[in-house]
Amino acid sequence: PGGLLLLGRNVEGAEQLAALTATLQEAAAANGSGIGLLIAVDQEGGPVQRIRSGAPTLPAARVLGESASPEEAAQLAEETALALLTLGVNVNLAPVADVVGDPDSFLYKRTYGSDPALVASFVEAVSGAFLQNGLINIVKHFPGHGSASGDTHGEAVISAASQVEFESKHLP
Repeated sequence: PGGLLLLGRNVEGAEQLAALTATLQEAAAANGSGIGLLIAVDQEGGPVQRIRSGAPTLPAARVLGESASPEEAAQLAEETALALLTLGVNVNLAPVADVVGDPDSFLYKRTYGSDPALVASFVEAVSGAFLQNGLINIVKHFPGHGSASGDTHGEAVISAASQVEFESKHLP
């Protein structure tokens, strides 16, 4: 494999996780390719934090978007990057770049807000902090997902956003 995704059930604590990731990297190195594994986790903050020990507890993105600055969010991202790398995780599936205004959306707490400029400023700051500290990050989800009702983890969903709304609100 080229990479693995760690879920909450893979993580018992910081010591166990560091040992697991080291063992996985040793196994990958033993094949002689010289290429290490990408070891990923969802460590967005708020309700989506797979690692609870050995990494900072992060507020939900919505909390940051409403009460912090992008620079403060970047500081938390830097702390998170350093902690994840220490634990052997080199990819974070975060931040969420969806633009969501509906408080009933399953993505609501996971997003920085409903203003595309605000969301973009946080995503840029957080992504930059991850990358500057050596952590690969994956911005998610597909543009426009925040306008779709329903949860794609269990069903197909359709966005009713017009092309104009898509281009002016979700794509930026």
